[in-house]
Amino acid sequence: MAVKFSWEKLEVLLSEPNCRELITEYWEELWPYKKEIPLDVDWDLLSRYEADGVFRVWSARVGGTLAGFVSFYIQPYILAKTTILALDGGHYLSPEFRNRLDRLGYRMYKTAGIA
Repeated sequence: MAVKFSWEKLEVLLSEPNCRELITEYWEELWPYKKEIPLDVDWDLLSRYEADGVFRVWSARVGGTLAGFVSFYIQPYILAKTTILALDGGHYLSPEFRNRLDRLGYRMYKTAGIA
């Protein structure tokens, strides 16, 4: 199956049938404070950040199915305002797409860094 990596709009991603499931799986598997801090995404704020160029999502699709994502907050570094940083805002690759010979998870990160 064909693999595609690209920047995608939040609105497009949220229309995917498995997007919210991936976010919940990310939260359950990787978030260390899930007992103290419940999952309660502020979609409106993320949409505004995206419109302002502060939030972006790099997606991985396999055969058209959303397999994973890396989200970034992009902003100038406070101590060096001409330096732009991309901070990891959350990342996840669905278990069914892990441990593949084509190293999909590695490629998802690698391609985001050069896109």
